[in-house]
Amino acid sequence: IHTQPQDQTATHHSIIPIIDTIIMEGSNHHQELSKRNNRACSLVEDGQFDQAIIEFTGLLSCSKRIMDNFAASKSDSSCCELSPPTTSLDACMMPSSLPVSMTKDGSQFSSSSSPDNAYIYRHPIRLPRGLRITYGNGVLVSTVVMFNLALCHHLRAYSLCKPTGNLCNHSRGDDHHSRMLVSMASLEKAVRLYELSYCLQLEENLNDGNNVYFTMTTINNLGMIHSALGRHTTAKRCFQHLLSAMVFLIDQKEVAPMDGFIQNTSFLVIRENTAAAA
Repeated sequence: IHTQPQDQTATHHSIIPIIDTIIMEGSNHHQELSKRNNRACSLVEDGQFDQAIIEFTGLLSCSKRIMDNFAASKSDSSCCELSPPTTSLDACMMPSSLPVSMTKDGSQFSSSSSPDNAYIYRHPIRLPRGLRITYGNGVLVSTVVMFNLALCHHLRAYSLCKPTGNLCNHSRGDDHHSRMLVSMASLEKAVRLYELSYCLQLEENLNDGNNVYFTMTTINNLGMIHSALGRHTTAKRCFQHLLSAMVFLIDQKEVAPMDGFIQNTSFLVIRENTAAAA
């Protein structure tokens, strides 16, 4: 999402209004961005995907302009603080960071919203309050907003059309076929956004690349989409990467919710054990 500004001086003086407001009020926080992101997360949880998409799209544009401003002011240390993020992606995604209503008894955290009862990670990422204006936090915000926008398109696709089998099978009437096409278009958008969010945090070395749970959720959801679109070879590769990440997390003795991921990768383990027995 980074673009190199042609005129650094002009870009420096065209800081978006939200940053102007923060500076004028003497605050050094991304509080307004966090509030807007978290309000949009509530829309996702309420199933208001279209409105959430509008909100996250606006936030993505806003975060892009913030990152452009950082790019223009890297040589001016007095303008913006170029330090690492003050929290991590994985910390934002743990159950303790979710609303109480989303984690009660753990039931909603591990539930599924896919038509074939396979597991989709469906919780938008909330941002903590009081994020300082730093380059690292800017990358964090951009990554989170892109992931959340991807999730909106992903969940919207399944809310539009819930067929049995994969989404490429559209033989149930014209209306169903129309909704299917819209659903598939939403899934394609989700794929691009998931990939962009993953690549951004990787390229910027966010949290020194230690975003294992974020990686697992992104790969899992990509695998689910490719499976739904009939790209089974690509889906299998995603779930193989997911299984490897799970093994890594277990080896590191890290604690994270993995029931849904185990469910989606169990076919790989069963197939391998069956082949070994044969």
